[in-house]
Amino acid sequence: MLSIKAFLQATRPRTYPLAMAGIFAGNATAYTLLKQHAILWSAHHWQVFLLSLWVALALQILSNLANDYGDGIKGTDAHRQDRQTAQGTIKASVFKKLIVGWALFTFMCGVRLLWLSFDNLKEFLLFLTFGIIAIFAACAYTMGKNPYGYRTKGEVAVFVFFGLLSICGSQYLQVPQLSWLALVVAIAIGLLCTC
Repeated sequence: MLSIKAFLQATRPRTYPLAMAGIFAGNATAYTLLKQHAILWSAHHWQVFLLSLWVALALQILSNLANDYGDGIKGTDAHRQDRQTAQGTIKASVFKKLIVGWALFTFMCGVRLLWLSFDNLKEFLLFLTFGIIAIFAACAYTMGKNPYGYRTKGEVAVFVFFGLLSICGSQYLQVPQLSWLALVVAIAIGLLCTC
């Protein structure tokens, strides 16, 4: 049986601000663009913002669950008392099912976000592709036969997902255009997250 405490510990709440920072920054740049064009921030913008925040958080949780499981079955976290798989608090078979279920839940939340954000099928499909890649990247960081998180590719992925995609993507969901401001902020936050 999966305890709520073990699940919450596996999600690593202290990492939540990392996922949320990009969404706050991207929506701030979107707000700036809207203000420049004298467009008011509406209830729709709030919905997109809140759902973006939730999807980013869900992806962070997925990555943390996958990391706990991947490192746990490989023995990387055997010395850690705060890892659920390594300590046997959550059985590996249960953890795997939890990851699959959470990935599907995250995907459905992402589809709802895109449905709310786009009228254009091309943009919807492009961002859906980004979302699917993000889900696979979250899982493959330490899971599978060739996890990329143990190599430099992990830092590149953090820069891309927590910087470029988080800020530029969340701005684009609100205002379908890219701005230099978003790109500069994305690079800064991406580099900070990589550190």
